[in-house]
Amino acid sequence: MVRTKGTFVLVADRWSDQYGGNEERLRRVDVRTGRRVAFTGYGCQGPCLTGTTYDDVVLAATGAGAVEVTDFATGETMLRGFAPGGAVVTLDDGPVEGLRIDGAELVWTRDGGERRAPLPAGPPAFATAGVPSAA
Repeated sequence: MVRTKGTFVLVADRWSDQYGGNEERLRRVDVRTGRRVAFTGYGCQGPCLTGTTYDDVVLAATGAGAVEVTDFATGETMLRGFAPGGAVVTLDDGPVEGLRIDGAELVWTRDGGERRAPLPAGPPAFATAGVPSAA
């Protein structure tokens, strides 16, 4: 477990074998419904040339949050916010520091300056497309 808040858990699954194979996935799980949303992942034999990994991550009780993601293919790091329903949006296009939640906002530092964005909103994580969710 990476983080827990409310009925949500961020889980990192990792494995490796004696032949140099390895895999990692970062997923958010709603323990009430069992619904899972993947945010990063890779699987490879030897050095990983594709896929994504994560560094810093925050999670709100609504299931919204943010994760700092690095893409192996490009070497680029970005900050991605995720909504309660799992939709993902890029919030910043470089490495960040001090990622945290302040009320209804995500807060981080980049290049020495503080940046803020509202927590991504959207339908609840347990909603089904076209069907109202039960409260």
